[in-house]
Amino acid sequence: MRNKIYIVSYSTGEYEDWTEISLFATFDMEKAVAYCKKFNEMWKRWSEHYTQYTSVGLGHNWIKDEHMQYFERWWMVKNMNGCGWREIEIR
Repeated sequence: MRNKIYIVSYSTGEYEDWTEISLFATFDMEKAVAYCKKFNEMWKRWSEHYTQYTSVGLGHNWIKDEHMQYFERWWMVKNMNGCGWREIEIR
């Protein structure tokens, strides 16, 4: 019997609005690591893509008025902290 489970999750927000979203659990550590790697690569690409819709001002980035139709997706990507996994033991 396997005695460890790997939980894959990502987080959003910071400080008091920080939230962890669990995606799945697996017995296979390699699957968890591979998923996190793929997730983070895609997140990085989307983050780079959505920088074209931002304007820098007063020390922070914000979406330009002419691109407000992309706000929900832009905010979701901007608010993410990346994907990771953790190990728990079955007793």
